[in-house]
Amino acid sequence: MSAPGYLGEPIARPLALHALDTSAVRGAARDRRTRRSRHVSSRSSTRRRSSSQAWVSAWLAVLAVLATAAIACGPPARGLSAPVADPEVGVRAALSGFLTAFENLAWESFRASFAEDACVFFPSARTPERFCGRRAIEARFAQVFDQERRAAASGPPYLQLHPEELAIQLVGTTGAIASFLLRNQERVARRTIVFRNDQGRWRIVHLHGSNVPWPDAPR
Repeated sequence: MSAPGYLGEPIARPLALHALDTSAVRGAARDRRTRRSRHVSSRSSTRRRSSSQAWVSAWLAVLAVLATAAIACGPPARGLSAPVADPEVGVRAALSGFLTAFENLAWESFRASFAEDACVFFPSARTPERFCGRRAIEARFAQVFDQERRAAASGPPYLQLHPEELAIQLVGTTGAIASFLLRNQERVARRTIVFRNDQGRWRIVHLHGSNVPWPDAPR
């Protein structure tokens, strides 16, 4: 009767050992899977953190650019003033453009030099009254242009307008008075032009012309 026990003992012991070994193997496998899962999870978390940090950095860069642009385009800080172009330079450029257009009888450039509410005193006894408004001014100057074209031997330029003794007086930041002389063999032409800055462009709001003949000029 001892034989079965004897025969069973060597069998039972290896089975127990095999069972223990299998459990150990399974436990080790679980540990490896756990460690692998943790490692993968750690790497994924690292990637997510890196991606999130990169996204945040990108948005911060965009916001910095937008903030810089807003500051550059916004109003100047209190106590500071934005740089303003020299108004006298603008007035001189406007006067030069007006005289050049007049010399070449360039109608569109010439008429664009006047403000809508401009007034003109023409230096002629035939037109002693004041002309106000662009329509009235243009109607009179259209006659002058036609006369000069018909009288000119060649051109452009049809006229020679060289201002002498030019003086510019600024009136605040939006107004200016330009006065000068135009001389020829017969007379001295005195001209006074009042400019106004209309939305960044200097336009004529008043032109006063008068001619004084030389004492010895032929009459």
